[in-house]
Amino acid sequence: MRMLWAVLALLFVAAAWSLRDPSATMPESCDAPPWGLLDQARQDEADALEPRAMRTSAEAATQSAGAARAESDSVASASHAATAGNASTPPPAAASMPPGSGTERQPFRVSWELLGRASGHVRGDGTLDAMPRTLELLGGTWIELSGYYAPAIIEPSTDELVFMLNRWDGCCIGLPPTPFDSAMVKTRAPIDFTLQHQIRFGTLRGRLVLEPFALGGLVLGLYRIEDAELLR
Repeated sequence: MRMLWAVLALLFVAAAWSLRDPSATMPESCDAPPWGLLDQARQDEADALEPRAMRTSAEAATQSAGAARAESDSVASASHAATAGNASTPPPAAASMPPGSGTERQPFRVSWELLGRASGHVRGDGTLDAMPRTLELLGGTWIELSGYYAPAIIEPSTDELVFMLNRWDGCCIGLPPTPFDSAMVKTRAPIDFTLQHQIRFGTLRGRLVLEPFALGGLVLGLYRIEDAELLR
């Protein structure tokens, strides 16, 4: 029974509490939101960001200009270095001539290796194509050359010879010559081949003539030696 009265008392207290002045329990209302202050804050933030963006753009432009200037300086330096290198490079040397002076008394002492440099510089129609300068200068000069020789015609005595780098009997023995390791020779006096060995070696002196000869698109000859004389 006491428990029932206690419960009723609690219910009465609760009802009395709910019937008191509602305005006393309601919190005081807040002032109106400060929209003007919010807008001002946003404007201040925009004003603060604008100079920063301008500074960033200015810095980017400065960096770009600096890179362009550095590239220009690099190109100018490279150009100056190339100019200086060209200025310090000596001009091409003159053609290297063999020993001698090219006269009959002091002929140029040429080698077959030098004469062989003409290979690839004679066209199939017999014209010269960028002949090495040394060979061009040798044309018309007196030279001295050693090699194997054979008569150009089948006669006991003749003044027309084939002068060669390799041994060849004119028919079957040895290695046939090419236009760049042989020369047609016209001697001052006929040479007697009677009782001579089929393989002959010697040194001659004469005036070198560059006279390309081609037939059917093939180069058959290039060198001719005139006024020749066998020395040994």
